Order: sequence, then C-alpha cells, then structure tokens
Amino acid sequence: MVKKEADLASSKTVLLVDDERNALVALAKILREDGYHVVVASTEEQALNRLSRWKFDFIITDLFLLKSCCVNLLNRIKTLKPRIPVILTTAHGDINRYLDEASLDGMQRLSKPIKYEELMRVISTIEAQATGQTSAESGSGP
Repeated sequence: MVKKEADLASSKTVLLVDDERNALVALAKILREDGYHVVVASTEEQALNRLSRWKFDFIITDLFLLKSCCVNLLNRIKTLKPRIPVILTTAHGDINRYLDEASLDGMQRLSKPIKYEELMRVISTIEAQATGQTSAESGSGP
C-alpha cells in the first residue's frame, strides 16, 4: 500500500455488517491492515445501534442478513445518515434481482468472494466522491 493511501485510511471509520462470521472477520482484518478503524455488526439491530452511536465514513453490508434482504437496514441508513456511502456485498448473484434501482441509488456493489483489488477500487471511488475528485484523479479510473 502506498503511504498516501495509508494516511487517508488511518482516519476513516467503516461499519462492516455481515451475518457470516468468517466473512466478517476476514474483511475486518483486511480493512484494519489497510489502516481503517472497523466497527462490526452481525445483525440489522446491531448495525442500527452502532450507526446511532458512531460516525462512519462508509458502510459495507451484506445484502442478506439472517436470510432476509437488508431493505429495512438500507432504508434506515438513508433516513438516519443519508450521506454515508454504502457498499453492498452478496454471494447471491445480481443485486438488481433483489432491489430496484431507486433503492440502489448511489450504492456501490461487490460480489462475494470479494477480491482485494475490487474492494480497494470501490473504496477509492467512495473516498474520491467524498473529496470531490473524479475517478481518474483518485487513480481508480481506467
């Protein structure tokens, strides 16, 4: 990792939501190694509790929590913290099969298993948008 990226990441706090313990632990480890402060939740209730208590720079959540679609969680995030970027992850194929485009407005998407390079590209895009940079300026574009 480039020093500049490490400096950027060190001040970023992410809420990571997944009901699959192995996925939660693995992704949290990767993000922490890259300098992010990671707060984890394994249920919608835990996620909403943490969302009300901490300030997050972005949220990564699995599309399905305890076998149900996280539509309620996404709606609550939009209501409580509408400016927080959200990255949706899933191992169940195309996210568009489960949520309409209006629900997905502005959200980034990742398929499981999550590839490190793809995760970093999406995070870079989110961070660039937060600072008003374009993808090309942030180095995440083609």
